[in-house]
Amino acid sequence: MFDLWFKGWRRQRLSKKAAPSHWPQILQQSFWYWEFLSPPQQYRLLMLMQIFIHEKEIVVPKEINSAEQAKVTVAAAACLMLLGFEDLYCFDRVRTVILQTKSFQQKVRSSSPHVVSEVQAAGVYSKGGPLVLSWPQVASQCYSPEYTANVVIHEFAHHIDDLDGAVDGEPPLPRREQRAAWKEHSQQAMERVEELDSIGINTAIDTYGLTNPEEFFAEACEAFFCNPNLLNEQFPELYELLMQLYHLDTSEWFRSIHID
Repeated sequence: MFDLWFKGWRRQRLSKKAAPSHWPQILQQSFWYWEFLSPPQQYRLLMLMQIFIHEKEIVVPKEINSAEQAKVTVAAAACLMLLGFEDLYCFDRVRTVILQTKSFQQKVRSSSPHVVSEVQAAGVYSKGGPLVLSWPQVASQCYSPEYTANVVIHEFAHHIDDLDGAVDGEPPLPRREQRAAWKEHSQQAMERVEELDSIGINTAIDTYGLTNPEEFFAEACEAFFCNPNLLNEQFPELYELLMQLYHLDTSEWFRSIHID
């Protein structure tokens, strides 16, 4: 009880403290979303980033030139997902983020629980363990809207999936009918992704999401934050449910962006 009270008090204190004055300059250079956020969203992002950086151990290898830039960029990408809320929750179950200088091998379970394969990964979320990210992918994906993926968002989506106690691809939507709708529409969307991919049509949700329901949820979250217009066009029911989950309409950030 005391720990919860103290955490809340500390976060309230941090929320009233001005963020370092040079953080916006770092974000302007390394986090493309920054200039498309409204002033209240920018203010909230900085506030959440202070909590994130204060509470998490972010391990940055000495090979990465600017440890502060790396920490600020990771914190911004993670906290972007929390902009639609009013409280000061900040991924409480993630205590350590480890950056690596390259991608790595990761075991992945498919929809069949007995089939495990190894893939080249840029991130990994493990229940109760550290969250691991490949810095080159983080840096490039946060730098430009040309990327329709973001490994930080993907891995922290697994954390959000885990809030109800299980990483199972069923997001913690507040109402039973919302959760039932997600289950129905995500299954239909998985079949549609497979169908479109088979005829060579790009989909907003990467085919890696077909691995299992939890990866599908994480890929859908990436699409929601990185390719919302196409997601809304191809899978409007999922887009609506993700808006209800995150309390955001992310397409607003993309209206003035033109990518060749």
